[in-house]
Amino acid sequence: MSWNLFNRQAKRNLVPKTTERDFERECTKMQHLEDCSRKTAKDSKRLIGCLSNCGKSVEKLGHDLVTDLGENVHEDFNIFDSLMTKQNQLTQEKATMIHHSMAEPMKKYSTIFPHYQQQVKAREKALQEYNRVQAKLEKYEEREQTGSNIVKIQQTKHEIQPVKEDFERKNNSLLEEMPKFYEARIDYIHPSLRSTIATQCWFYQKSLEELDKTMSQLSCPINEQSDKNVTDILEELRMLSITNDD
Repeated sequence: MSWNLFNRQAKRNLVPKTTERDFERECTKMQHLEDCSRKTAKDSKRLIGCLSNCGKSVEKLGHDLVTDLGENVHEDFNIFDSLMTKQNQLTQEKATMIHHSMAEPMKKYSTIFPHYQQQVKAREKALQEYNRVQAKLEKYEEREQTGSNIVKIQQTKHEIQPVKEDFERKNNSLLEEMPKFYEARIDYIHPSLRSTIATQCWFYQKSLEELDKTMSQLSCPINEQSDKNVTDILEELRMLSITNDD
């Protein structure tokens, strides 16, 4: 909220200090909760974007290797290309699942706060009206008690009663419901948390299955000898005249 929630224009303590402290404490907790929910929604959206880009980059890597190496590319590269395509599909599915399990619920949760803010503003407006009428009553009471002034005092007392009741109703409603709203935060987010964890488990299980299947299809085994062969090939390439500075 961009406005100062606790800026009280009135000089009179129409609201008990303990009540005002309780109200300010609950408002501070609600503000923190709103900030956190917005941040979580934003982080979820950013995560989904990163996942989508990562999946596309992985698939592009596979395609580029097959395309850029030219004709008669080894079959292992085609197998790798297929694996990267499958990885992208799994990653995009994961991004969609996280959108439904985390990003969308947090976005909906954030839409509740503007309605709460309206209630806080209504409470503030009611308090200002209460202060205004109370100030008018005190002004009449400070004057000489003439017949005309006594009538004004009685009229103002009748005027202040519904104003006071309106403020107390709004104030009590907020003091009662803000703690309930705050305490419900865990119950709301917990299903999203469990669903997101389940999504992660599903993704890595599927990825491991695809990786195991791909490893069994490769013609060359992956072991320490493979690393030695790569090192030997690199040294041979460095000995070629086109790569040798001598």
